[in-house]
Amino acid sequence: MIPAPPPITGWTWPEEVGRAVLREVRAVPTEEACGLLVGVRREDGGVVVTSAVPAENVESPGRRRRRFLIDPLRLLEVEKSLRGGNEEVVGFYHSHPDGEPLPSEVDRTFMELWPNTLWVIAGITEGGELPQIRGWSLDPDPGEVNEVPVAPSESAPAARARPPHPGVPRGARRPHGAWTDIESPRGKKED
Repeated sequence: MIPAPPPITGWTWPEEVGRAVLREVRAVPTEEACGLLVGVRREDGGVVVTSAVPAENVESPGRRRRRFLIDPLRLLEVEKSLRGGNEEVVGFYHSHPDGEPLPSEVDRTFMELWPNTLWVIAGITEGGELPQIRGWSLDPDPGEVNEVPVAPSESAPAARARPPHPGVPRGARRPHGAWTDIESPRGKKED
């Protein structure tokens, strides 16, 4: 069995990556949008997301409002494109078209397969307000799902620059402009 990565202590992403996720979520407001989070893990457990890779929700059409499924071949394609570099798939994102960015029972089941991985959920509320975004992770011992705080951007080191990979959209390469707890997507207005 492959050991789980260490627990996540915090996360951050450049503003450009957050905007890309919000655009994706808004593009399909009646279905769960989803994708992969690429970045680096710091030794202290912090995660720096450097790009978000959209993925088609391949769940059956009648279930996409409350469920998502990322094609495993898409995941393998992205992981293969990252070989040899310092970035990896550090998590997943998806939306909840009907409200709160809290993990559902289905989300928790998927988290059990990917412990100590960042799960970013964008909750869409009625009235077209800016979606609330929160990060979560499952600690396999004791098996609890915990909210992962947004890390201050000053403590998030830049990922080493790499050339773009075919089929993998790239976000900003450094945490400049990353959201902090106060400037999180829950309260920041998009430009």
